[in-house]
Amino acid sequence: MKEIRLGTVGSDRTVQHILDKVKETPGIKLEAIYSKDAGKGHELAAAYGCNKVYTDMDWFLGDEEINTLYFAASAHPDYEQVKDALLDGRNVILENSPCISPVQTKELLETAEESHLFLVMQYEGQDLVSLNANIECESA
Repeated sequence: MKEIRLGTVGSDRTVQHILDKVKETPGIKLEAIYSKDAGKGHELAAAYGCNKVYTDMDWFLGDEEINTLYFAASAHPDYEQVKDALLDGRNVILENSPCISPVQTKELLETAEESHLFLVMQYEGQDLVSLNANIECESA
């Protein structure tokens, strides 16, 4: 991969912190932003020199220019979204995803490994190796 073309999901301060680092790092480009709030999405895009803002997740995930997806802590992607992204040849970074079970986590890691992709998962207050069946999905 010559360049990481990042698509972000979310527009909170964590995303802004990540994008501050992206601006400073050669080889990484902000390709697109997904936000449920179009105004916030366009604000973020303007601040970081991005021309693509999506409010429809299917359109965002269909953008073939994105080769790495970053889901902010507030995004809560589901298992199928993450697996589809990996099967579509995209790297995935999950800031926090309580709705993905330990069994699903193992399957996603295996999918990433088989596809020679990276899957980075950060669970607030937990190491990946300590995940257990007590993790529950938050209700919307």
